[in-house]
Amino acid sequence: MNALLRCLSIAMCLVAGPGQAEEERLSRLVDSVLFKNLLDQGIWSADVTQTSIEYRCLACQNAVAARLEIISPYTKASFASPRSRFLAERKVFCARLVTEPDGRCLNFFPVSMRGGALKGFQAEHEVHGQRQIQIVFFVNEQPLGPELIQTTIFANAGKELPSDTIELFRWHMARLTAIW
Repeated sequence: MNALLRCLSIAMCLVAGPGQAEEERLSRLVDSVLFKNLLDQGIWSADVTQTSIEYRCLACQNAVAARLEIISPYTKASFASPRSRFLAERKVFCARLVTEPDGRCLNFFPVSMRGGALKGFQAEHEVHGQRQIQIVFFVNEQPLGPELIQTTIFANAGKELPSDTIELFRWHMARLTAIW
């Protein structure tokens, strides 16, 4: 039964346009037990749009928020690959950030899930006292082509993230792919 539903979901992506495919994928997450359990716990709230999900941490008095979005298409442009493009964009971002009075890049490292089937990066930086953590995964599912699934977590100065926040968003991002 699960295989049949998955085949129907893939078929819908083939028939639907890219905008509908994004909506379909976001609804796969929003309709999942994973998402419903998150809201039922009362720690996070979520506003769903056609192209993104905006999260607010209720347990943190809204001092922590996150945005999950799909950037489609995310092509290689004039670079060797989408990964190379992202790395170049990140270097430019960090170079500009250090010219800000209160800006700096803190961490950057590769991440993977599902035995390496889903790969990307995690980056952390500060802008005007606000800590931002960016998690990205590169996917190339047919017929949609190369895409970037990205979550940016925003935390006010001095605020700690609720436990397992980064892992939570990694799983939400993975739920949007066929690898799930």
